[in-house]
Amino acid sequence: MHFFVEGKADVAIDGSSLSAPASFGNLPDGRTVKVVRIANCNGVEARILTWGATLQSLIVPEAFTRPVDVVLGYPDMGGYLKDSAYLGSTIGRVSNRIANGRIYLDGVWYELIRNCGNYTLHGGASGFNSEIWDIVSIDSRSVRLAMVSPDGDQGFPGTLRVEAEFRIDDRNRLHISYFARTDRPTVVNLTNHTYWNVFGVDQPGRAIDQTLQVNADHFLPTGTDAIPTGEVRAVDASPFDLREPVPISDAISSQDPQINASNGLDHSWVLNGGDLGRISDELPFAAALRDPASGRGLEFHTNQPAMQIYSGNHLNSARKGKYGQHYRARHGIALEPHGYPDSPNQPGFPSIRLNPGEVYKNLTCVALTGVSGAIAARR
Repeated sequence: MHFFVEGKADVAIDGSSLSAPASFGNLPDGRTVKVVRIANCNGVEARILTWGATLQSLIVPEAFTRPVDVVLGYPDMGGYLKDSAYLGSTIGRVSNRIANGRIYLDGVWYELIRNCGNYTLHGGASGFNSEIWDIVSIDSRSVRLAMVSPDGDQGFPGTLRVEAEFRIDDRNRLHISYFARTDRPTVVNLTNHTYWNVFGVDQPGRAIDQTLQVNADHFLPTGTDAIPTGEVRAVDASPFDLREPVPISDAISSQDPQINASNGLDHSWVLNGGDLGRISDELPFAAALRDPASGRGLEFHTNQPAMQIYSGNHLNSARKGKYGQHYRARHGIALEPHGYPDSPNQPGFPSIRLNPGEVYKNLTCVALTGVSGAIAARR
């Protein structure tokens, strides 16, 4: 763990540069995966991998106790190569599920790679999470990565040029931004698939003790295949009513058929005030995750119209994660801002189509809360 010289947020106490990429390991074909560390003047630090534009850690300093890492991840490439839970990954070209692994666009059916039963999950068998991204720009507080998805990649039409930016500001906010352009009509629905545990990922089994608040009056029910049915249902009088903070354990202990079918939360909420493509310095509030024991929390703000929330119902890592933990069910909670799932097959859902000349933008801000006193003590 590194803390920073007063007034020099780009230099660690050991003298290493925060913005200098380091080797994180090699792929079987010999290619090297890099890790980049970025931080603000308060000592909040993120580590990003070029493998899958992955958020490997977010470390929060504390005044009198250990620094706390609130992101599930692996200490080396061996874990990520065996990972099937998309820990921290950038997901694309289309996140979530596409029914029957096919889309219809401008009079043409496109058959996609089906990598999960009869549907396409998180972009296909070789999605953006399993690509090495190029580093475009870097400084002590931010890194921008890029990749090109060729025409026909996993069955999707059009060459897609994608950039991902991770940035920490001095208000203790992590900004995750995605941009994409295409040379022919296609569909795009990117997201980040980080699993969060604000108690600290070195403490197993505490994620469901957190409270969850979601700024949404409606959610999208799913069928037995976890694909939305097309209905937009009010959350009233259901475990999906999270407009006020609710312990996650209470929500998932409900006998609601939707909860039982998913063994927990694995649904999209329709965010209030969400506006696809909207650009604003003050993004609409989407959700909050808080740990009552420590007072730490995360607030999510996004320009996306929906948020998939997955309570880690089937986490079961074969490799040890950071701090020697095997990640088990509900060790972390994924909050994924994006467009409506299976939108190409649901005429009532907002479109995720991207045309040439347009710029896709997915902007998310994750603000740390309940840590200001600890951070101030370090100044």
